Amino acid sequence: MFKFIWTNDINSKVYKDLLSLRKEVFVGELGSDISIEIEGEESCNYLAIYQSLICVGTGRIRLINSNTARLQRIAIKKEFRGRGLGHELICELESGCHKLGVDFIEICASEKAFDFYIDNGYEKSGVFFMRGGIKHVIMKKCIKNCHTEV
Repeated sequence: MFKFIWTNDINSKVYKDLLSLRKEVFVGELGSDISIEIEGEESCNYLAIYQSLICVGTGRIRLINSNTARLQRIAIKKEFRGRGLGHELICELESGCHKLGVDFIEICASEKAFDFYIDNGYEKSGVFFMRGGIKHVIMKKCIKNCHTEV
């Protein structure tokens, strides 16, 4: 059984747990720079997924403007991947965006995660670019008033 916990307190235990998971995935597995992983932390809403006392998934929402939010730092603990948990995480993050009243969601997706986001309703917006040594692309999804162009 998984438990979803939201926080915006960067001094909380939940934040420390999810930051530890992000370091494990982004710095340890992918070789990303830690400074990229902690930029803009004070202005985000964070989601942690726990199984028992272990943080097994995380993501954050950062408002870009009153109409658009960006999902960032999305990670699933290695041994929990391939079980549909990523989809559940995205759904919960999208629900959080909906509660914030935005119409659009953006994600800076790595090339490796591109198909995952396509499967979750995101569309490519622009061309691939390098970030932290990894190929990325901006992807977008309309979650409200979708007659408007993304």
